[in-house]
Amino acid sequence: MALLSQKAEPQGSAEPGWANAEGVMESQMVDTAQQLTFIQPITIFPTMSTLNPAHNGRVCSTWGDFHYKTFDGDVFRFPGRCNYVFSAHCGATYEDFNIQLRRGLAGSKPTITHVTLKTQGLVLELSNSSVLLNGRREELPYSQAGLLVEQSSDYIKVNVRLVLTFMWNREDSALLELDPKYANQTCGLCGDFNGLPAVNEFYAHNARLTPLQFGNLQKLDGPTEQCRDPPPSVANNCTDREGVCHRTLLGPAFAQCNSLVGPGAYMAACAQDLCRCPTCPCATFAEYSRQCAHAGGQPQNWRGPDLCPRTCPLNMQHQECGSPCADTCSNPERSQFCEDHCIDGCFCPPGSTVLDDVTNTGCLPLEQCPCTHGGHTYTPGASFTASCHSCTCSGGLWQCQDLPNITVFRPSTFFILVQTGLGLQLEVQLVPIMQVFLRLDPTHRGQMCGLCGNFNQNQADDFRTLGGVVEGTAAAFANTWKTQASCPNVKNSFEDPCSLSVENENYAQHWCSLLTNPAGAFSPCHSVISPAPFHSNCLFDTCNCEKSEDCLCAALSSYVRACAAKGVLLSGWRDGVCTKYMSSCPKSQEYAYVVDGCQPTCRALSQADVTCGVTFVPVDGCTCPRGTFLDDAGACVSAEACPCYFHGSVVVPGEVVHDNGVVCSCVSGKLSCLGADLPGCPPSTGCVAPMVYLDCSNASAGTPGAECLRSCHTLDVDCFSTHCVSGCVCPRGLVSDGNGGCVAEEDCPCLHNEATYSPGDTIRVDCNTCTCRNRRWECSHRPCLGTCVAYGDGHFITFDGEWYSFEGSCQYTLAQDHCGGNSTTNGTFRIVTENVPCGTTGVTCSKAIKIFLEDYELILHDGAYKVVQRGPGGDLPYRVRYMGTHLAVETRGGLVVSWDRKTSVFIRLRQDYKGRVCGLCGNFDDNAVNDFTTRSRSVVSDVLEFGNSWKFSPSCPDVPAPRDPCTANPYRKSWAQKQCSVINGATFAACRSQVDSTKYYEACVSDACACDSGGDCECFCTAVAAYAQACQEVGVCVSWRTPNLCPLFCDYYNPHGECEWHYQACGAPCLKTCRNPSGHCLMDLPGLEGCYPKCPPSKPFFNEDQMKCVAQCGCYDQDGKYYEVGTRVPTAENCESCECTPSGLQCTHSLEACRCTYGDKTYSYGDVIYNTTDGHGACLIAICGNNGTIIRKVVECPSTLSTTPFTFTPTTVPPSTTGPGPTHSTVCVHQICRWSAWYDSERPEPDMGSGDFETFVNLRQRGYQVCLVPAGVECRARELPDMPLQQLGQKVACDLEQGLTCLNSEQSPPLCHNYELRVLCCEFVPCSTPSGLGTSQEPTHKALSTPTLQTTVAFTSQTQPATPTTIPTRTTSTTCQPRCQWTEWFDTDYPKSEEAGGDIESYDRIRSAGGAVCQQPQDIECQAENFPNRRPEELGQRVHCDPNLGLVCSNDEQLGLFKMCLNYRIRVLCCSQDHCGEQSTATATAITTTATSTKPQATQTALGSTTAVPFFSTGPMSPSTSPNPSHTDTHMTSATRSPTSSPPVSTKPTTPGGATSVLPTRTTPQGTTGGTPQKSTRRTSAAHPTTRAPQETTSTVTMSPPSPSHTGTSTPRTQTPWGTHKPGTTTEAITTQETTGCQAKCEWTEWFDVDFPTSGVTGGDMETYENIRATGGKMCQEPQKIECRAESYPEVSIDQIGQVVTCSLRDGLVCRNKDQKGPFNMCFNYNIRVFCCDLVRHCPTTTTPLTTTFMGLSPSAPRTEALKTISTQTSPGSLPTGTNFGTTLPSSPTTSATEPTTCQPRCAWTEWMDQSFPMPGDSGGDFETFANIRAAGGTLCEKPVALQCRAEMLPDVPLQQLGQVVLCGLEEGLVCRNRDQLGRVKMCLNYQ
Repeated sequence: MALLSQKAEPQGSAEPGWANAEGVMESQMVDTAQQLTFIQPITIFPTMSTLNPAHNGRVCSTWGDFHYKTFDGDVFRFPGRCNYVFSAHCGATYEDFNIQLRRGLAGSKPTITHVTLKTQGLVLELSNSSVLLNGRREELPYSQAGLLVEQSSDYIKVNVRLVLTFMWNREDSALLELDPKYANQTCGLCGDFNGLPAVNEFYAHNARLTPLQFGNLQKLDGPTEQCRDPPPSVANNCTDREGVCHRTLLGPAFAQCNSLVGPGAYMAACAQDLCRCPTCPCATFAEYSRQCAHAGGQPQNWRGPDLCPRTCPLNMQHQECGSPCADTCSNPERSQFCEDHCIDGCFCPPGSTVLDDVTNTGCLPLEQCPCTHGGHTYTPGASFTASCHSCTCSGGLWQCQDLPNITVFRPSTFFILVQTGLGLQLEVQLVPIMQVFLRLDPTHRGQMCGLCGNFNQNQADDFRTLGGVVEGTAAAFANTWKTQASCPNVKNSFEDPCSLSVENENYAQHWCSLLTNPAGAFSPCHSVISPAPFHSNCLFDTCNCEKSEDCLCAALSSYVRACAAKGVLLSGWRDGVCTKYMSSCPKSQEYAYVVDGCQPTCRALSQADVTCGVTFVPVDGCTCPRGTFLDDAGACVSAEACPCYFHGSVVVPGEVVHDNGVVCSCVSGKLSCLGADLPGCPPSTGCVAPMVYLDCSNASAGTPGAECLRSCHTLDVDCFSTHCVSGCVCPRGLVSDGNGGCVAEEDCPCLHNEATYSPGDTIRVDCNTCTCRNRRWECSHRPCLGTCVAYGDGHFITFDGEWYSFEGSCQYTLAQDHCGGNSTTNGTFRIVTENVPCGTTGVTCSKAIKIFLEDYELILHDGAYKVVQRGPGGDLPYRVRYMGTHLAVETRGGLVVSWDRKTSVFIRLRQDYKGRVCGLCGNFDDNAVNDFTTRSRSVVSDVLEFGNSWKFSPSCPDVPAPRDPCTANPYRKSWAQKQCSVINGATFAACRSQVDSTKYYEACVSDACACDSGGDCECFCTAVAAYAQACQEVGVCVSWRTPNLCPLFCDYYNPHGECEWHYQACGAPCLKTCRNPSGHCLMDLPGLEGCYPKCPPSKPFFNEDQMKCVAQCGCYDQDGKYYEVGTRVPTAENCESCECTPSGLQCTHSLEACRCTYGDKTYSYGDVIYNTTDGHGACLIAICGNNGTIIRKVVECPSTLSTTPFTFTPTTVPPSTTGPGPTHSTVCVHQICRWSAWYDSERPEPDMGSGDFETFVNLRQRGYQVCLVPAGVECRARELPDMPLQQLGQKVACDLEQGLTCLNSEQSPPLCHNYELRVLCCEFVPCSTPSGLGTSQEPTHKALSTPTLQTTVAFTSQTQPATPTTIPTRTTSTTCQPRCQWTEWFDTDYPKSEEAGGDIESYDRIRSAGGAVCQQPQDIECQAENFPNRRPEELGQRVHCDPNLGLVCSNDEQLGLFKMCLNYRIRVLCCSQDHCGEQSTATATAITTTATSTKPQATQTALGSTTAVPFFSTGPMSPSTSPNPSHTDTHMTSATRSPTSSPPVSTKPTTPGGATSVLPTRTTPQGTTGGTPQKSTRRTSAAHPTTRAPQETTSTVTMSPPSPSHTGTSTPRTQTPWGTHKPGTTTEAITTQETTGCQAKCEWTEWFDVDFPTSGVTGGDMETYENIRATGGKMCQEPQKIECRAESYPEVSIDQIGQVVTCSLRDGLVCRNKDQKGPFNMCFNYNIRVFCCDLVRHCPTTTTPLTTTFMGLSPSAPRTEALKTISTQTSPGSLPTGTNFGTTLPSSPTTSATEPTTCQPRCAWTEWMDQSFPMPGDSGGDFETFANIRAAGGTLCEKPVALQCRAEMLPDVPLQQLGQVVLCGLEEGLVCRNRDQLGRVKMCLNYQ
């Protein structure tokens, strides 16, 4: 609803825009022997895109009654039921995808019966009952090698990563979305995906194909199938009689959609459905909804009980626009990070409910969600208890609490169990080999040391020694805990024992696989303890041991023991394996899987067995009968038969032993000793001083010997000695230094990773520095960054040091701090990873990383990154920099993500995040034991359960149990082991003592085995680089790359003859560059390998923007853009000039930099903005002054006025759209041309696909001032400015159309010079400064005598003088010159090879493809695309290049053997006179200004020539938003010669013979649709009354009949111009549209083409009005004119085409095949358009009788007409007509002929108001009342004087024609009630 009210003057506003550039980084990998990796360290500025952008241009679909929509937007119907290619990849030698479908009927309802999708070596077949992959039935969801098939709402969704997404609703609808990289590379029913509707796909042999012909071409029969084509259908006249299509598609549910997706095609499809398939309109409505969603819209629920109702299962609801990423119990936060468009289907009701994807019971409140653990489901409130904690289910999450440990000892024949009072549990297994297990009470946490670690729940520092540092390898750590210094150190071994013997490997593989057999004896424990690590240990031990079976059984029993500790008792596991231990029990013993009591042993005869008082979990073994004792041989014997023990040796009963003179005998298991020490001679010592020899025979009892030598390495360890050993020891007070010498204790060195450091030496551990003091390390305590690593094919190292492998192909949460329950308000980041598979095995080739930071999302993929803004934005919370081969993202909050742009990701966090994160990287709490915490917050042991819980999308399938890649690809195992052996070789020898290489080697072999050909080197090099980076983390830099091993070719970046770029294995962590002169970064990162510059002393600074070393750094602006020293830097501050100097950016105030904005133009300081007259003898001058202010002056006009038109821009009240146009003045101008500065916007990048592109478009986007039409251009190489381009030896394009272009691929060597250019820009400036400039004078009223032509023009001045003034002036004759410019190059057709083919670049094809070609090009240029500098005739081809038609090249006209046209392109010269007014032949001008009032006045002239002044619209109307964009009001004036001077003021007729009243005439230019402006006036009979809206000034119209011009082929109806009468005295009373009121609004429609010519005798092309209206075309009821044309020959008149065609103004166009003659008796495809005039809808409805009197004149006298004007007081001012039309209800008019003398109020229409939305129900409706509008805050005057009402979706249809009962009155506004409506659907439209 629009209201007319008095309002304040509006102020304009400008909205700034943003422009960003995006770069792409690429890398290439080849075989290891010849591998080259090109890493571009160029800074990338990504494109900032919005969330959920429109991409309906990438969508093809089919639905309902055989309807199809191509990628390019063509909608057609093809009723074929065969197998057709829906879409296939046809633009390359290898087919990436091929989709075929078959449609049929399910009863009478059309449906899709079968879909076949071929991609990546897979064949997927979909039917309504099954999903087959390569012929094998699969269940959903299914995932393999980048293919994901899942159920998404009502659809089966197929996603092929980086290729396509296909959706099928299992019925009639299918939708395909392609990646944009396949543009112009497809074929099939979906078209060619080139963005141009019906350009290529619907043409064959230069003839337009019907949809039937086009569809039949896509048929693909089976080998034995002969499917028949569908028969041609007879043209129908289906219409939407009941309006259901119209009401639904244009209804409120699709209000937002109508502006995004044109509803016309779908209304036509709906109308066809009503005829052919009455149930199918629902499918069309649903398809329109889907298209709207893909266009970025949000369709509302359009279904209802009576319109296509839908039911949903359980407690779900149907939504038309629901999130495809539904929140579920397993992931209640999924929808918050959804990136897909909404879809229709069944969803949970909005609110706090989520979908139960655990038990599938529908929608639940979040607090009622169940939990899962160990494969079991738990209801809310249920709990489970593990050995260390108890967990309770609450809202889908586990709430866990730690429990104290219970110390248990388990005695058996196979075990020795010891329990101490300190809470220590020691378990020693003796059979089949010794194994030791310890368990400790939690009270000892953080108090332990030794080989078992420090028990502080931080697995990462378990290798910490007493020296205070963490050792890198197990051997180095173990050697520090030697209790005997003389024992040799253990060495690391990296040899795979199974590779030494094929028999051993086969034996181990066979028997160890029992552990992982899902149906074996160990399987009951799989869900509790993962068998994977036990299986790995089993393989190693079995191959490595001399007695393979013993080690095998020990490994199996260790898993049994671990299961027993968790409460899982395994039995029967010895069936078939390790049976000899079960059958070899002594005769006195019996074997049992479960032993639940302790048994006495011979060792316990002399002491009590404390273990018998402890309850324990039963274990297996052989037990003794009661009353017997177990000896060491495993036999149960009596006490008398028990042996004794001495110094760890067994003494059999009755045996006597001697030791240093002591004699002992064994009796009943006890030793009885007699005697004393025996003297002996001291042996030769052989000790090196200062060591001395210790003889145990001379030592006192209990004195340790050489076995307990005090050493620097064992000072803190108590020695355990079984007996004294003689040997060399250090004297008292000294200790061994470990190198054969003795030193004082305070001089002992420090040890770290098997290296010795003297006191005072320092080392770096993590981010801290450690100093050796008093044999201990004293380290600083800086908090170091926690690091999580994900690399290769699913290898992970958590923040707490836990290693595991998880090969998932979905998106997973890597790390996030959104871990506090279900709320995400306190989180700051979320990192999601996805493995992008390649090849056939699904191995990872790269990773895609998504980082969510505040309102931004960073997507790292394909070597580059892009940014998606998900919210309002603000300061960027991140910074991106490049470090060698890595891309690093740093945040203000302490997060760093380093990505090698391939498969490795490093996440580093500050200590502030400790314990606050979760995901695949663990929880960062220094406790690796609980790193496997699931999303539901339970701790599990199974990697698969842990990893699958962190899926980003719950619908993605779980990862199955992994298969060993070397077992799957045995032929690659030897190659993998050989390549990966570099990790265990000499190259990394220095690192292996710091970082254990075992897991890195195993990961390398696994990845190298998994990669099939094409990715093997990538996998291998990434695995080795991961170990090298781990070495760098601990300070060991390994330069491992060689020319034959994963090389990096850094010399590629060096300029010729220079050597700046070098490979560095450990580059600088933070370079000092021009952007970072201090060398300080946000975070301290370790140096990363890659290519780094080494700047010479002469060029010490590195410029990362130019990627070279420089002697002097330039400057950077606020946007980070770089400028060289001496260049100007653009600034947003007005009157400020900034220049880059050696000392930085210097800005000063400069008048030359001042700019003034007036209208849409910008003026420099001192420029004359306008110089015109006010009509009173004064000249109005505006000059751009200081600080951007406009200095306005009024001076006396000179005697001569200039003649260049000028259009005022209003700065206060916008002019009325129905009043006269702005005043135009003229000034004398001349042309001045200036060269710009040299511009250089970018440097050439070293890439074959790159180069130097100094194009005008790029320069303007980067802020350089480049005029729109340069008059000249000069190009040069920046480093060689004096050398012409021709002498540089490079292929460079430098032209006026585009600028400069240089491609690296066309150069040798392949790198362009750095080029720069400058342009010559011309502008018009005033000829001279007017006199009196700078002074302010009152306007002077003068009457100047002019013996020349006198012209009267009525216009409105911005000043309002009290009386009108006429100032005749003498001028010279001038004409306005047209503005001409060349268009861009057009290439819409591509030459076809057939004989009848060729290349046709006609204007019709260009315009249909969206090209902007003017109607009458003045000139044309044609050139071959590949030979732009040669004329077509020079190429030896015959080409027709005609400015009237375009370009035509036919293959059959060519000469030679290869008769085929080249691919041509054209551009045309278009001229415009839009800036000119009507030309006048007058040599003098008299300007008359009439006072502002509503009083009608006339001005005396004699009739002569006619001058037209164009009306320039200054309102907000634009061609894209206005329904009538091509209206221009033109004021016609009459003029004649007069030999006498004119008085100063003349407002009344001075000639009795008559007076002249000049009225406005509307002119309608035809825009881009062709034709010339048609001028028409219309006589209105008394039967069509109108209401006059008086203007504030006198309106004038010409009485001379205009001469209409016509360039079309139609014949306009003859109209009698107003005022064409014979001489005589005549008085005629007429009723007319008032001269200052509303005029008829006339315009040409668009070109209609609703019917395609069909073959057959009864076929043809019927473009009738009825057909056009039936398809939704906007067609007036009474067209005034018609134009018809053939679509393929738009420039040829239809009477010259040679076909029988009827082009009737009454009916439209009819062409019948039967009327045609000749061999091609088929109609062409025709278009029509009509000329419509709107006389009523936008005008007031009251009438005013006007009397026109024609006075009798002599034949020789000029004829004039007198018009008496009567004012109609309908409103106190001018009522401007808006751009949309409705029904106007003014207040009751009162007619008066008085002349008002008081100030009149200023009136203006409000904006259209739409406060209420129609509510359903009998009491509902639409209530746009004044009260509702004011209550909602709408701006509304107290007493509106006029009112207009319209329907929102039908703004051009009067209320009376809508068929609804609506009240539109000035008393209360608009009221529409549902109960007042008629018809089946009783609901109001939405009104304004």
